[in-house]
Amino acid sequence: MKVIFAIGAFLLAEILAIIVFKILRKQYVKSQNSDSETDQHRFLGMKAPIFKGVLERLTIFIGLLGGFPQILIVFGALKIATRIQSQDSITNDYFLIGNFSSISISMGTYYLYEWACSLQIAL
Repeated sequence: MKVIFAIGAFLLAEILAIIVFKILRKQYVKSQNSDSETDQHRFLGMKAPIFKGVLERLTIFIGLLGGFPQILIVFGALKIATRIQSQDSITNDYFLIGNFSSISISMGTYYLYEWACSLQIAL
């Protein structure tokens, strides 16, 4: 049953993430040109940036489920390292707010999962 709760919490969080990142993208990304080099790359049917976001949030969620909050440190280090090398047109505000949003959504997913599991025990 816990696996079903985890999958359900993650799927709900990803729906929220889609909404949040559409709003952020409209607010911060100057060029909405979908023909950019990054957007043309696809993996599992998703645009590369979307897939990376899902993978980031899934990794954080699994790390928190496994009792490894240090995953947040790893996430931060990887994001900083990749940002240093990047020559994107993405603004620093969008980058920072996007990362905090991903972390918040992942942590919220974990707490939603914990809450759902506590309801099962109460029943």
